[in-house]
Parts: sequence; C-alpha cells; structure tokens
Amino acid sequence: MPKKKPVLLTTMPKAGTYLLALILEGLGLKNRGFHLAVDWAEDLVRFDERTCKEFPDSTRIPLHVNQALWCVRPGEFVFGHLPPHVIEPHFLNEYNIVYSYRDIREALVSEFYYYRDIRKDTDRLGFDENIRRLFLKFLKMFLDREMRLFSDLRKWHQTNNIFFIDFEKFKMNSDYAIKVIQELSIFIESKITKEDSLNIYKASKKTKTKTLHTNKENTNIWSIKADFLFLLHKVKYKL
Repeated sequence: MPKKKPVLLTTMPKAGTYLLALILEGLGLKNRGFHLAVDWAEDLVRFDERTCKEFPDSTRIPLHVNQALWCVRPGEFVFGHLPPHVIEPHFLNEYNIVYSYRDIREALVSEFYYYRDIRKDTDRLGFDENIRRLFLKFLKMFLDREMRLFSDLRKWHQTNNIFFIDFEKFKMNSDYAIKVIQELSIFIESKITKEDSLNIYKASKKTKTKTLHTNKENTNIWSIKADFLFLLHKVKYKL
C-alpha cells in the first residue's frame, strides 16, 4: 500500500482557507495549528481563529514554511497561501497538496471587505461613505502585492498530483461540493462513507463565510478607474 502522506492546504486569499481546514478535520486529519506564510506563521494553538483574523500581526511567530513542513506527520495538515516556488521540491512529493482558487476579481472584493469589516489591527483604509472610492483606495494600496501573490499561486496549475477546488462553485453548488468531499477523502486516503460526505457538507454550510458576496455587490463596487487599474496589473503580472 502507498504510504499515507501529510497534507498541505494552500489557497488563494479569500478562497475558503478556514472552511476547507474544517472539512479536512471532518475527514479525520489533525490540524497542526499553523496558518503558514513564507517566513512566519499565525499561531492557532495559542490564539483562536477569530483573534488571528482580527489581529493577525499580534498572533504571528517566526517560522519558515520549510521548517514547519518538516514537523507535519501523516494524518496531519497545515495551511496557508503558499505558491510552489517557496516550498522545497522534495516536499511536493512527500505531501498531498490541496489547492483552492477563485476568480481574482471576486477575491479582491472579498479581501477589501476583510480589511474594512474584520481586521482590527489597522486603520489603513480610513473611512469613506462612498464604497467605490474606498475600494479604489484599497486597490492602490494592495494591488501590487495581491496580484503578485495571485500570479505565483496560479503556478499550482502547472504542477502535477494536486487536488484542485473551485471555491465559489463549492459554496454555490451542493452537488459539486459533496463530490469534492468524496474525491478529497480518496485523495488524502481517508476512508469515509457517502453519508459521512453529506454530513461534512452539511456542517460546512453552517460555517459563515463573511467575505463571499453576491455578483450584484461585486459589480456595484467596481468603478471605471478600478477596472482600469486592475487590467493594468493583470497585464503586468501576466494573469
């Protein structure tokens, strides 16, 4: 029998990171309690998820991603927004890698709402009653960083033996979501029944995703200037 592997969940920002972590737990994996970046991690052992989301800077510890990956055993998982080039090549074979993605425009809108409504350790956006002006300000501040990350993360699509999840489809299409859970259980070598898959899906529906908005909300937030700025960066980062 093939050796069971640890799991790395890597996602685009605002593509169901914590929701999918809960699903992996439902599939029987142990969460090691680290939300990984390249050279730091949010400590979910000492701090709860809410604190990590609202005050991320205060929950971070110095920890390089490849040091963290050495510590994860079969039957366990870690997660983060990690592109393939930051991970030592041998880990790509030693881990089962799950990658969740979504439309970039939708992800940017969700990231904006995250900064505006959830994060409490920064006042960088300030206050403006005009939502389009405030969103444009967000793009000017963060678009270079975000588009570079999105470009790097898309390289997972060029990597073999990756389990892909379309996050928006997962949230909106129950048949697709249940199928994903069933196929994911096989991919990570977790034995569950169809009834288990359905129960895990039902539990995931109870998880509130604060940064998933309707197409109407997303359309209303984009101005001509925001569209132009986005397209410039899309060309710059070859997306």
